[in-house]
Amino acid sequence: MGFPPTPGFIQINFDPALRMSPRELDELMDRVRTELGDTFASERKVYQAEIQRLNDIIAKVRKSASVYATVLKVTRDRIVLLAMGKRVEAEKPDDMDCRPGDTVRVTGDTLQILGVVDDDLRSGEILALKAVLAPGDRGEIERAGSARAIGLPFAAEPGDRVIVDDSGTLALANLGPPPNDCAFGESTGVRWGDIGGLELAKTHLREAIEGPFRNRDIFARFGKRPTRGVLLHGPPGCGKTMLGKAAATAIADLHGAAAAAGGFYYVKGPELLNMYVGNTEANIRRMFDDARRHRKKHGFPAVIFLDEADAVLGKRGGVGGQSYGMERTTVPQFLSEMDGLEDTGAIVLLATNRPDTLDPAVIRDGRVDRRIHVTRPTRSEAGAIALRALVSKPTPELGPDLLAARIVDRVFSPSLVLAKVYRKSRGDLSEKLTLAHTVSGALVAGVVERATSHAMLRCADLLEDEDVDVAVAQAFNESLHVNHDEELLELCESLGVYDVDRIRPGAPVPESFFAAESLGRASMSPS
Repeated sequence: MGFPPTPGFIQINFDPALRMSPRELDELMDRVRTELGDTFASERKVYQAEIQRLNDIIAKVRKSASVYATVLKVTRDRIVLLAMGKRVEAEKPDDMDCRPGDTVRVTGDTLQILGVVDDDLRSGEILALKAVLAPGDRGEIERAGSARAIGLPFAAEPGDRVIVDDSGTLALANLGPPPNDCAFGESTGVRWGDIGGLELAKTHLREAIEGPFRNRDIFARFGKRPTRGVLLHGPPGCGKTMLGKAAATAIADLHGAAAAAGGFYYVKGPELLNMYVGNTEANIRRMFDDARRHRKKHGFPAVIFLDEADAVLGKRGGVGGQSYGMERTTVPQFLSEMDGLEDTGAIVLLATNRPDTLDPAVIRDGRVDRRIHVTRPTRSEAGAIALRALVSKPTPELGPDLLAARIVDRVFSPSLVLAKVYRKSRGDLSEKLTLAHTVSGALVAGVVERATSHAMLRCADLLEDEDVDVAVAQAFNESLHVNHDEELLELCESLGVYDVDRIRPGAPVPESFFAAESLGRASMSPS
């Protein structure tokens, strides 16, 4: 409607009212007031709600965000915080209980403490604690190749892993020592009596492991120093690892299973190797550190059994591709740790089938007190090994003794020729390398497993002589394709043969070889 109103607008809108009676005019005015009041009230509510919404937004914008901060130090009425990369000292609320390392929520503008974050997920870089400078206060870590002092608000020991905050100034939590995959706390089930033969090796190991504790008075009277190290060397599969397992069982029996847990460290040499520079040396150092902690906690030395020791303790300065330079750092690290064995009391057992490749400084007297040659089993020892392997197998009524004797007879048969050695001075055959020259405890136990598999294929209920004959024939045929240079050298040295002209490999035999051989002998025997 425009202003001023035109005559036509006035006539159209107000002429009807002029013709109304006073009573009708009053009713019209009441109705207009009611309608206008309702409209204004509803619109006023809408406007008020919108105004309130805008006020809430303005209040949120004006309100400062809270910030998470780390507690560095707590005094009676003040707290030192690390907030937004800065150290801040704030007033401690009376009703707040916090300690260094806790995470608190503070205001973004005034940094006033609002409360402790209960469900805080502590995260940060995990580093090893190098030293404790002040218990419960300061510690030393190595970060980015340099030493750094950090706040240490809890008890910890050197070697423990700690979570360090993002600023690198405070340890937030102690994760304890790193998990040791080499610690062997469970029973191996192998005892000294379960190992056939190897009496000399068992005697020396029992003297080294059990003697200082079972015969304390005798050792003290004679001034006998406990054995520091033992080298077990010999052909593969002849019981070196079994001796280590028996040593673990002896520790558990001597000191109790709970105390022995972690007291035997079984380490395969290649497991210590790492592609990054310095990590192999760190693994060696960590292994001996664990042994020191074990001695300090339980009061008796740990036993470190290093299998395949030639993988990490090879000769330094080798030529002809025999050295990769790694030994220049790993061997000195190992030597420095072994030189400290008198303080830790750890006993080191080294096992290898290549003692000639070990660094002489490692196996010298004073570090390795015993060098034991683990020989191949004799006929009687092989029979004892076969008998133990047959204990859990279904055998005829006469028991496993006859089957064990048959296994020994077949394995040591002179008819199973792996190679023929000819001498230069003589054109005829000089010596034969047979399966008996390569026999080992693993080979004898493997024959039992092969015989068991053959009996299962026959759907038989018991192991029979036929299964043993087939198993030995299979083992021999597979051995023809294996390099036997070490065995040939051992044979020639034992016989004093040094003018070898040529070596011819043997021929495979059928699985029915022993049955045919027995039949041939029976036909030639007098009736």
